[in-house]
Amino acid sequence: MGSSNLANYKSTAVKPEGFQEFWNQTLHETELVELNPRLSLDPMRSNDDVEVFTARYASYESLEIAGWYARPRNYSEPLPGLLFVPGYVSEPKLPTDLARDGYAVFSAAPRNKLRSNTVFNPGYPGLLTHNIESRATYGYRGFYMDAVRAFDFLSQMPEVDERRLGVLGGSQGGALTLLVSSLRNKAVAAASAGAPYLCSMMDSASL
Repeated sequence: MGSSNLANYKSTAVKPEGFQEFWNQTLHETELVELNPRLSLDPMRSNDDVEVFTARYASYESLEIAGWYARPRNYSEPLPGLLFVPGYVSEPKLPTDLARDGYAVFSAAPRNKLRSNTVFNPGYPGLLTHNIESRATYGYRGFYMDAVRAFDFLSQMPEVDERRLGVLGGSQGGALTLLVSSLRNKAVAAASAGAPYLCSMMDSASL
């Protein structure tokens, strides 16, 4: 595919039977779990400009999921909120740079990622093939919901302007960005999905 065609690219992927019903049911099951968002200040990682918190919330199957939450130390108006979602091999970053730029940032650690892998760790060969035999048990089902609930966590922070919420990530984080932007499309104002992982795989194979 030439670069001139990228702007008009449309995936040839076809939704499997029951696709919408499956994700509607998954969202319903997830939202039955009380989010229970919690923050704990981390003085060691905070500095003169930014406050850093350990964040925890409940997600799909009632698993407790972790993350980093950071915000400017001094602010007088509601802050734009940004959800940062990780790549496949990377761990959640401390988002102090984005907080210094004036954002309230949640860097999520979905199940299998560092600090959430105590409650869900599929081991070798990893999340990609964990319980892949069935869509009902596949590891990514809960992983995706962890990202959606991370967005819900961010949107509930009292200092965050709910009209200015964005999602950011690359590779697997790019795929999660597309996912969250789709399942929370009425709330996401901006999204940046870099090289989204596992998207239009058959199209990629034909290049």
